[in-house]
Amino acid sequence: RGALAGGGAEVEDRPGDRARSALPLGAQGDRCGEVLALVMLHLGHTDATLTSDERRIWLRITVRLELRDGAPYRITGLTQDVTEEREAGERIEQFAHFDALTGLPNRFLFRQRADEAIAAARRDGKPLALLFLDLDRFKFVNDTQGHEAGDRLLQEVAGRLRACVRASDTVGRLGGDEFL
Repeated sequence: RGALAGGGAEVEDRPGDRARSALPLGAQGDRCGEVLALVMLHLGHTDATLTSDERRIWLRITVRLELRDGAPYRITGLTQDVTEEREAGERIEQFAHFDALTGLPNRFLFRQRADEAIAAARRDGKPLALLFLDLDRFKFVNDTQGHEAGDRLLQEVAGRLRACVRASDTVGRLGGDEFL
């Protein structure tokens, strides 16, 4: 149990990580717009919060103004923990845009960033450089030392390339032994 936006409203724990709460307006009925705006500011637009043990959780919060006899009566809300859903979305985003082995942007994300960099260079009249790197005899490493050694080599190359460029630059892996 807890309070909603410091208004003394009780929050009930419900199955499915949902909590329903009510903020009575009482004498604040004439300021319902302010109260609703305050609740939305603190709850409706802020969906990440930290728990007492400093874990980040994501909340989906729905707030509604209830009327009684045409006048504002109270604000009710429903809170749902959507941390697992949000983290799954982040993992999908990671898989869609980054190489699983090296952590570098994949072909798709690299192309997006390259298009943006080309447009910026044209707009600003500045030069732009692109380096294509293909590892010679990489197949030989895989065939003689095994795929684990080949993977370690790709990870080492990725780390060294990242260390050679500015934070604002992009290093990507096209696949196999090809880097940009």
